[in-house]
Amino acid sequence: MVLLMLLIGSDTSYSCDVSLTTERTTVELGSRVAMTCKVCPGNSIVKINLTGMQIADYWKPLNFYSVTNTSAYSISTDILNNISHIYLTVLSLTKDQAGTYTCQIVGTQNQSSVTLLYAVPVNYVEMIPRDKVSLLNNVTTNMFSCTSSTGRPTPVIRWYTDNKTPGYYADDSDITTLASSITNSSASGDTTTSHLTFTPSTDDHGQMLYCNVSNGYGQIMSNTTPLIEILRLPSKPVIFHNANLVNGSITVMENKTLSLNCVSEGNPNPTITWITPSFSRSTPVLTITNIQTNDTGMYTCRANSTLSPTNSIPFENNITTLLSTEVISFFSSTASSRMQDWKF
Repeated sequence: MVLLMLLIGSDTSYSCDVSLTTERTTVELGSRVAMTCKVCPGNSIVKINLTGMQIADYWKPLNFYSVTNTSAYSISTDILNNISHIYLTVLSLTKDQAGTYTCQIVGTQNQSSVTLLYAVPVNYVEMIPRDKVSLLNNVTTNMFSCTSSTGRPTPVIRWYTDNKTPGYYADDSDITTLASSITNSSASGDTTTSHLTFTPSTDDHGQMLYCNVSNGYGQIMSNTTPLIEILRLPSKPVIFHNANLVNGSITVMENKTLSLNCVSEGNPNPTITWITPSFSRSTPVLTITNIQTNDTGMYTCRANSTLSPTNSIPFENNITTLLSTEVISFFSSTASSRMQDWKF
């Protein structure tokens, strides 16, 4: 004790710079880790602690240094520009050797610390939803999320669409700017959850969506890659007669055959129903043989779809097109007049 006081002096409040550094603070288990403690000139006695427990010391006046466990640590010293350099090496990092290392001048408050963390490579990222998703065109959704396994350093998640080329990633689109992430930290590492806010368009129909995770040890793809289906309302029906587009009205001779084709597009494919003055029929092609004058009237083509977005309530939508249909008798004045016109 008397020797200790003589070596450091009676004033324990003197100022002296201490600096403890290492190249990396997050390292793989089993790695060799070198730390350097620099101490200002003076007859200092330095100790190095791990989370409060002494593991090494250096008596500069005696040029004596030691570690408590030579199978776990090594130590050496040097003096450069009158500054003491104490080199402590962790020979093979274990979980027990991770923690806060402190280099301190004995008998003073002068100290410096670094915290070593052992790396935890991320090994999976889980995506939801897992299966095909049905989305409404131009309607924003935030149902997609990816959550990483625990990792250190903090896992980073990125989002992609596959450009409809499964298995070929060079042309995939990075849409990470549409996502936001949160990190949950624990003693064993960090977990990252990323939420995607996505406004799909018809161009996204048939694409696969996925995410990747990495924390410096390669990239891992999400466990699922859901297919995107874009739901579209039925388009306004258009009507054809003998492959010719019909607008608004049509005239047919009595006893002839009338064939009308109603076309509407959407996803799912719309159900087409014809409604006439006499009957209704679920079919895109309406054929009336031996048509009569009492079939004259307003014909309605109705396109109907039930859309079932993922995680939403199904809803029905329909849209119609009207066709004024006139059936004229061969012997009527109207027919005669039109025949004259046709003859001319």
